[in-house]
Amino acid sequence: MGRYYKLVCLRENTDWLLKEYKSGRIRFGWSWPGSDLREIIKKSFEEMSDDEKITWRYTQFLINRVKPGDRIILQFERPLRKFLIAEIIGQYQYAKIEEDDFNHILPCQPITPEYIDIESSIISRSLRHDLSKRGHYYEIYPEDSINELDALISEEKWNSPEYTEKWTEQIELTRTRDNLIENTIQTISKKWKAKDFEIFCSKLLENIEGIEVKIWSDSGKGWDLLIRIFDPISYEILYDDVPVQCKNYEGLVETDKPIEDLERCVKNSDSKLFYLLIIGDLTDNYLKKIYEKQEFLMKEYNREITFKVIGQDRMAELYISANF
Repeated sequence: MGRYYKLVCLRENTDWLLKEYKSGRIRFGWSWPGSDLREIIKKSFEEMSDDEKITWRYTQFLINRVKPGDRIILQFERPLRKFLIAEIIGQYQYAKIEEDDFNHILPCQPITPEYIDIESSIISRSLRHDLSKRGHYYEIYPEDSINELDALISEEKWNSPEYTEKWTEQIELTRTRDNLIENTIQTISKKWKAKDFEIFCSKLLENIEGIEVKIWSDSGKGWDLLIRIFDPISYEILYDDVPVQCKNYEGLVETDKPIEDLERCVKNSDSKLFYLLIIGDLTDNYLKKIYEKQEFLMKEYNREITFKVIGQDRMAELYISANF
């Protein structure tokens, strides 16, 4: 993946700039007749005319920095109200028929079919900040903004229902919460591997009011922990010796090991309740397999059985709210 650059191309006739964009050409200014960078670069600075020195100073990045595969954010008006995104597909060119200005050309593949509204809810406050910096040209460096632009493009968010919503503080608060949860999941996954993950889960559960961790060990019977659950009001025991499985995976969970261990828990315990604390991406089909196994075991053992799957988002929420 290439880099992201922001270009400010200010011309009275913005319709012409948009037409050129849709035809696969980014037009950039500071290019009155006789400003072909491919010719100017052949000269020493002393050999350049005054006009060529100015042109080179403000536009040499077009030939020295921007490369095929890079993506360009285009702004045609000030202040920034809307923008376009294109991907560079060829080397710098110069207009065969010169205009008074805007003769520099970058061949491109338009990505956004129309302008993106900067005030849309799909644009975070931080990205809006990074796209609104002063200057006719600059590279976008912040990783969060690069990731957000990648997602905007890959998911074509301009076609989503959220695109028509305007940015609000509540949307930004929700986005901040989602980012916090995602980062927490990644930290837990990387820091607490193998047996250490069982320790993490036991400490997490102990921090929840009404939960007591009774046994922490590899039972060989399907569970990693046994817990006791109290009524939060009367503090009477509601459930005792409840098996808990602890699984830490990366990415999509495809192995049936958690389901097989749940079945072993049922076989080796009289509990009605069984917990699975799991890090990893669970598809709807995978969850369906878990609950199909629950129904199968209820019929096989002729007793009440409930599987509780505590996924990575909920585990991150519990960790964030914990008082360690």
